[in-house]
Amino acid sequence: MFLRMSARPRRRQGWYKTWMADWIDDLADALADRLGSGKRSLRLNWDQVQDILEVTRSVTHSTGRDNAPLAGYLVGRYVAARVAAGGDPDRALAEALNVVKRMVPRPPSI
Repeated sequence: MFLRMSARPRRRQGWYKTWMADWIDDLADALADRLGSGKRSLRLNWDQVQDILEVTRSVTHSTGRDNAPLAGYLVGRYVAARVAAGGDPDRALAEALNVVKRMVPRPPSI
């Protein structure tokens, strides 16, 4: 007997999302530690997470899933370059995500 993904109870999906949020925070803290910056300095806020996931979802569905992590990496490099030049990281992220949104191919009109 096979279980379909949708057959899983919601409680478990909520636990999984909490675990994933904790994991990404732990990763951000570990990377911040390597930089010598304070804990929580690299953590993403809720709006950033939602914006990044929305854009990577669009990239995945429009260009293929291999491009999503590559696009995310390029966005990160853009943000790092803007911050190194004295820019605001939140503004740099918004700029980069807007570029990605404009570049995602639109399905042809019927």
